[in-house]
Amino acid sequence: MEQIRMLTHDVDDGVSAVDENWPTVTEASQILQITPSDREALRLLAAGHSNDDVALGLGISAREIEAQLVKLFAAMGAATPAEAVAAAHRRGLLERTR
Repeated sequence: MEQIRMLTHDVDDGVSAVDENWPTVTEASQILQITPSDREALRLLAAGHSNDDVALGLGISAREIEAQLVKLFAAMGAATPAEAVAAAHRRGLLERTR
């Protein structure tokens, strides 16, 4: 339960401590219900792409990416793309899995 609390804390609280019990990228994705498509959207946002570019990169419509980002931001506890990217960085969700 503590891991879930650590993963879902508010993005503005500045907590960055990581210990040996920190979940893997896969575990964090499952806890937050982040899909591979969500992770790719986060990577594209982190690279500075617009919502339209993210939609194009994922092969979906602008309307679909807006709905996906609303759900993704809620899961990340973020209100803006910048907050979502910062939270993803802290949680290691932008790292490529092998």
